[in-house]
Amino acid sequence: MNLNNMKEDFPRMPESMRRMVEQEVARQIKYSETGERPGILRKNGSPVDQRNAKGYSGRKVSGRKLAILLLAATMILGISAAAGAKVYRMYTEQVSDYMVKTGVKAEGTAADAIPDVDIRLGYVPQGLFQCDVCGESKYHFESTVTEYPHVGGVSMMLWVMDNDGDLAGIVEKNVVEQQELTIGGHEAVYLQKQKIDNGSIGYSRILYIMFPEVQHILQLYIGDDMPEEEMMKLAEGVELIPTGETLEEDKVYTWNDYVSGEQETETGSSKITASREEMENLHVVGEEVIMPMYADTSSEEMLSTEDIRVKVTQVQTSDDLSLLEASEYVEESWKRAVGADGKLLPDTVQYVKKGDGIDTVDEVVRTEEKAQKLVYVTLEYTNTGTEEYRNILFLHSMMAIAQQEDGYILYEQMKNQEDDDWDAEVRTGAASLGEMYYYDVHGGERHNNYIPVLAPGETVTIHIAGIVHEEELAYLYLNLRGAGHEFEKEALETGYVDIRQ
Repeated sequence: MNLNNMKEDFPRMPESMRRMVEQEVARQIKYSETGERPGILRKNGSPVDQRNAKGYSGRKVSGRKLAILLLAATMILGISAAAGAKVYRMYTEQVSDYMVKTGVKAEGTAADAIPDVDIRLGYVPQGLFQCDVCGESKYHFESTVTEYPHVGGVSMMLWVMDNDGDLAGIVEKNVVEQQELTIGGHEAVYLQKQKIDNGSIGYSRILYIMFPEVQHILQLYIGDDMPEEEMMKLAEGVELIPTGETLEEDKVYTWNDYVSGEQETETGSSKITASREEMENLHVVGEEVIMPMYADTSSEEMLSTEDIRVKVTQVQTSDDLSLLEASEYVEESWKRAVGADGKLLPDTVQYVKKGDGIDTVDEVVRTEEKAQKLVYVTLEYTNTGTEEYRNILFLHSMMAIAQQEDGYILYEQMKNQEDDDWDAEVRTGAASLGEMYYYDVHGGERHNNYIPVLAPGETVTIHIAGIVHEEELAYLYLNLRGAGHEFEKEALETGYVDIRQ
């Protein structure tokens, strides 16, 4: 899955919250969870305390920058209901063939206090259960938990309905179907957004249910693996149960905050180029790299230190999975990418011309098959300090970067500039740049990408691997500081490692 796919496969979060929730770091760092966070978050970065086992977890939220694109959002509702003496009426306006504007009109006096609530599910489809690393507002199916615990099922967010005046209207694009429904005695709207089929499980369906009696809107992202009948049964059984506590409107994210954040997100753009000066910190294989790393010591948790030095010692490639031997950490999707002869099968790539989401939608203009290769990287981590470090977080990614006369550009973007018949490359095989899919050293609370312990003077060897298109081998760089879907300030300051083959 590449950057362009992710914008459709995973729902977006408002920019104001996006900067507090990083999927990669958040599922590592013990202060946070994954990108699929509860909607009720304090504006200072702390979540509202939630107690019910069927509700939210209430852990701290990381303030680090989002590395990969996590939760998207849209809303269409039509309802009139009272909260206290206030009447809320939701409206929709069809702006164009694929664009809808939705808002909320309010009349009367607001309730004196906004109740804190927990989510309870009266019906849970067979095989669906809570994600143990994502937070209790995320459920997924047993069939996907081993490989992708964050994918599919249902993810839920809550929004507090603002007390003052009307609730803002939000414009959503690429809506191909909408239905106004009554769900569990509450009016709601079902949205189906356009999605290019790339074989992955995304969140192209969204349900919004309004609970004016407790002044909340519940947002459900429905995974593509959820049957429609089961989706409706689950939604019918959802309840918002007051905890007996109240919320302070100025300290939680409300519906208006959500709409405002979406408008900010629409104006944002990825950094796809870098100047020669920005790329002057490049490293080669065998060179020691100094950069901040997070670790625990005997006296402090999540300490940032530069005592731990990193070195790429070897890069190998293969057209099969033999370099991974019989590792228990090989993804099932990688095993399925191997043919009867033991070699990696080609990846079928769809080239997509993006629609404007208003009068046109995305269209696959052509498909191609591309050879896939495994890239296997050996790294050494050395503690040059005098203190023992534990739970050392590491997070790497492979990026394809092309050099041009005036600087550097992401390889896919260079191809797109040379052939403007398409805007996005959608991969259906195992090849993927960005996220670190394989690593053989595991530790931390969830037995993921942490080095358990590193004594003074000790060196630990880590192997990471990725599957890429063969044509990308000549453009590969290793990002030592994140998910690597764009040029980021911290990664540029540290410098990428040249692993071109």
